[in-house]
Amino acid sequence: MPVFRTEFKKAAMKYLAKLDRETQKSILTAIQGLSQFPPLGDLKRLSGEKGKYRLRVGGYRVIFSYGKDGEIIIILIEEIGPRGDIYK
Repeated sequence: MPVFRTEFKKAAMKYLAKLDRETQKSILTAIQGLSQFPPLGDLKRLSGEKGKYRLRVGGYRVIFSYGKDGEIIIILIEEIGPRGDIYK
């Protein structure tokens, strides 16, 4: 079974810190589901963005990509934001 590591870009971490505790918890729980095999959650590959995916968590979207560091699969959380603003 593959080993996963989750990394956050600074902007995604900053946005997450601004949210209330309950929303933070639900987003982090959904992100943990990405490290399952197969990944859990409402996932969709973004069209026009090579190698990027979105994870739907209620009214929020998490934009992420996968990478590799030797045998470790890295989940890079690039953006977190509300549904209406995240794709702009």
